[in-house]
Amino acid sequence: MADEFRVDEVIRPEVRALTAEVRLSGDILTLLPLVTGLAISILSPTYLVPLIETTPGRIMAIVGSIVMLVSFWMLRRLGTIQV
Repeated sequence: MADEFRVDEVIRPEVRALTAEVRLSGDILTLLPLVTGLAISILSPTYLVPLIETTPGRIMAIVGSIVMLVSFWMLRRLGTIQV
């Protein structure tokens, strides 16, 4: 039984390091649209007005947010391996 704990102590950090790329990709892909939207709203404040003030724009923003959250969740699940 002690051997299993030693193997677990060796394998767990290796798995965590190998899955770090997937977790980092998920973080970057989640933050990218938010940072881009912020930059656009600062550089050209009127550019995103139709996205907020019109019904189709609001629907697209809500659907896009949901898809972004689901993809973030899926990438987190991919980056988690049970040892």
